[in-house]
Amino acid sequence: MLNNGIYDDTRILKESTAREMISNRNEGMNLPWGLGWALVEDRKDAYFGNKVSESTFGHFGATGTVAWADPSRQLIFICLTSRPLKQDGREFFLELSDMVVEVCE
Repeated sequence: MLNNGIYDDTRILKESTAREMISNRNEGMNLPWGLGWALVEDRKDAYFGNKVSESTFGHFGATGTVAWADPSRQLIFICLTSRPLKQDGREFFLELSDMVVEVCE
């Protein structure tokens, strides 16, 4: 997804398909979503932190999982926990995501 459908010099997805997957397919609705990916365009409901770029996309789940990719930085972050999101809210993941970006800059 970071390289428009190419991994290790091998095309996995058509470039147009990869772009569609990380483009907002939810126009006019509450949250911006691509095909399977949450988008960071609207930060009020994202769990990807405040320091990622506007092109960041990913997934977050109720069981304490957050995974995002920032194409601008070529950076991927995955956090798998068994601590439900409702225990900490999103603050834990926001802070952790911001720390990852800071360390990698």
